[in-house]
Amino acid sequence: MLGLPLAFTVPFALAALAILPVLYVLLRVTPPRPERVPFPPLKLILDLKPREEQPANTPWWLLLLRLAIAAAVILAMAGPIWNPQQAGSPGKGPLLLAIDDGWAAAPTWDRRMIAAGQRIEAARSAGRPVAVVPVSDGGRGIVAGDAAAAVDHLRAVKPQPYEPDRAPAAAAIARFARATPDTAVVWLADGLESGGASAFAKALADAAVPVVIVADEQPVVAVADARNSGSSLAVRVMRSGPGSGLAERGQVRARD
Repeated sequence: MLGLPLAFTVPFALAALAILPVLYVLLRVTPPRPERVPFPPLKLILDLKPREEQPANTPWWLLLLRLAIAAAVILAMAGPIWNPQQAGSPGKGPLLLAIDDGWAAAPTWDRRMIAAGQRIEAARSAGRPVAVVPVSDGGRGIVAGDAAAAVDHLRAVKPQPYEPDRAPAAAAIARFARATPDTAVVWLADGLESGGASAFAKALADAAVPVVIVADEQPVVAVADARNSGSSLAVRVMRSGPGSGLAERGQVRARD
């Protein structure tokens, strides 16, 4: 928007900014001064100062504050998003969301679901059918439907406590791509090679479909080689990459 990394989820709400001039006129309206009517029996009351005085015009600072509050409320209703993710995908045909749903995806699962939801919403705006393909589903047949059905399917997907083999899902995607032209794939990868990531990427390339890979910058952390001695329990902590956002210290809870 105007060269800024800013977007709105409900841009139509910004049309309410057009009523600010009308609101300015209404806020400036003040009731007329009270009319003074002489009342001789109460002559002494006329010498008293009134306790409350009505200003002729609204102070400029109060008027500006009210307009700023109204504009802030309208902008909040429009759902502003700073530095929004570009959720578009190539092609005009069906959109396939291939989701790595193994154990490595669990720590960042909420962010993955938000990214997938953004892709589905972009497909809804473009009138494209969508299919959600968790790699743990294996070679199950793929059926693309409307965005509402894709959202329901997405909500049902949960991370699995193992690393699924991607090969059956790659074969199912290739079959769907051959049967449906102009298919595009968005792969929400977990960043690990285990499960056949390289073979999965090669299979998508051989299927000649446009592929967008979405991966989290945070590396995956795992614990391996637990060795229980008489006085201590030693484990080896691994991570998939350097990752500047990864804490150098943490806690490992072991239960016997």
